[in-house]
Amino acid sequence: MSELLAATPQQLEDVLNNTSVGPTTSYSLTINYPISNTTFLMLSTSELRDALHSLVISFDSDQLRQCKNSVIDTSRVFFPVLRKFHVVSQPIQSITFLSSNFPKLEELSIEQPSNHPQKLDLDLPHLKLLHMDHIYVTDARKFGSSISRCPKLKCFSSYKLWGLGCLREHVIIAPSLVDWEMQRADDLLGLSFWAPSLVGIRFKSCRELQLVHMLEKLPPGDWGPEYQCSGEPSTYHVSFYCVDLPGCHGNLLSSKRCGDISDDMDDFQTF
Repeated sequence: MSELLAATPQQLEDVLNNTSVGPTTSYSLTINYPISNTTFLMLSTSELRDALHSLVISFDSDQLRQCKNSVIDTSRVFFPVLRKFHVVSQPIQSITFLSSNFPKLEELSIEQPSNHPQKLDLDLPHLKLLHMDHIYVTDARKFGSSISRCPKLKCFSSYKLWGLGCLREHVIIAPSLVDWEMQRADDLLGLSFWAPSLVGIRFKSCRELQLVHMLEKLPPGDWGPEYQCSGEPSTYHVSFYCVDLPGCHGNLLSSKRCGDISDDMDDFQTF
């Protein structure tokens, strides 16, 4: 995969005008300045988009002072082959990523957007990794259903993901989920999982958490074949720190699937 870099609007224009695209070419593009939605739309209709496998938008938040109208709208673009999308500091209207717009997306990371995204709405059949960092979602009622519409999701991690207290319980249906970690989800109240492949689950400083439950069967619903699992569910290991997990409702610690239980801070990732 060839790497492309644009640190200024002129450099991005040069990339779009001078990059050749063929049937076997693939590119990763890193943009190091805040872009407008007009620029985002232009990128999504360019010739490059048909060979763009990775897109990173990352910059120092101080640069936003020099840029107006920099909120991007992911519901109005189409990236047919994009596998990885990673943004840092870039304002985003909503965390809306659907298969109609990102049909091949496998990795999604949203970090420290300078605004409050309006909602969270995912439907990504190929997504394997999801990370969210320093985000307050105005309407997070679809958090559970969004995760559940990503049947290949293996790893979820978040740090300071806020707004989840809008519901007392979010239900996660995740047949492929292996690893789950949440830190500083300050208003999170409850989660229920159907996750037969889960190996590790960790909570740190989620002080309002009151319920964590592991469902024994796939709940009734219109679930496709990708949600069907055979064989015995996995054993999972639990880590918690600054969370009263033993005092929570639910069977996370009492389930026969539960293996090791740790309260070691070193079990957690550093974000």
